[in-house]
Amino acid sequence: MVEMLPPTPTAAAEALSILHGADAARLLPASGIAPTPELLQHLRPALPTLPDSAIPALARWAGAATAVSLLASRRLFAAAWRFLLLPPAASSPPPPLAAFAPLLRRYARLGRTNSAARAFRFLQRHLTATPSKATTARRLPRRRYPR
Repeated sequence: MVEMLPPTPTAAAEALSILHGADAARLLPASGIAPTPELLQHLRPALPTLPDSAIPALARWAGAATAVSLLASRRLFAAAWRFLLLPPAASSPPPPLAAFAPLLRRYARLGRTNSAARAFRFLQRHLTATPSKATTARRLPRRRYPR
């Protein structure tokens, strides 16, 4: 059993160190660091420094909707879209439809209503109520996301 570390700046620094490393997908869950709201607040300022390769590991650890919300809260909309449009690995499902909600909410909070409307129309065009892996991978265009 992995001992869970309390959400402190030290735990946040360790999580960031793992996310900057080569095997974040394996090491982060094994670290015993829980993705609590307090810890995620400590991570928020460092998000722009994360490599793109760490975003899927962050999403698996914290949850897809949480990862999108964290990225969008730092106005890293392109990184959020890259994660959402990333073709899913054979062993993992695509991001749930609920992962798009924080993106729409963050656009609206910033007064970017045109971007929120474009993202909503994107969802209407490209996602069904319960997309399968094959349908999602085939229907989602690569690298086309509203700014």
